[in-house]
Amino acid sequence: MLISINALFLLLVCLLVAGVVWVALDRLLRRRIEEGRGRAIIVRNAGIAALVSGLMVGISLLQAILEPARTALFTPYLMALGVLAATWCVRLRRLGLFWGTANYAQALGRRLAVNFEQGVQYMRGRRSIHSSRWASARRPSKR
Repeated sequence: MLISINALFLLLVCLLVAGVVWVALDRLLRRRIEEGRGRAIIVRNAGIAALVSGLMVGISLLQAILEPARTALFTPYLMALGVLAATWCVRLRRLGLFWGTANYAQALGRRLAVNFEQGVQYMRGRRSIHSSRWASARRPSKR
């Protein structure tokens, strides 16, 4: 079956536009995850989108197996798009969870550092009180 160049050209332009939009969306979401703006919403929606994409792939596969005569020409492309979208969503979700745990570890580390610093200051204060008493007791008297 031959397809005219106009139909192919339109399809290629649509694929190009979709690819540019996808890359722009990926950069936007990655930047927002790294900056911490809306991370929870992005992670939750990425998980939901990954499940929906997986379901889309599963339904397309079942349709191709059960009714191969009624399977449309675009079904393999739909399955490939579903796998691609699910993989991308899982990657975004992992990135969001990574930054979330990194922020938690950073906050925990800061709290431990403050506690350690306060403990050192407390010990320094106690030592100076005790050491001055001890030093005055051991100092030879000036007779």
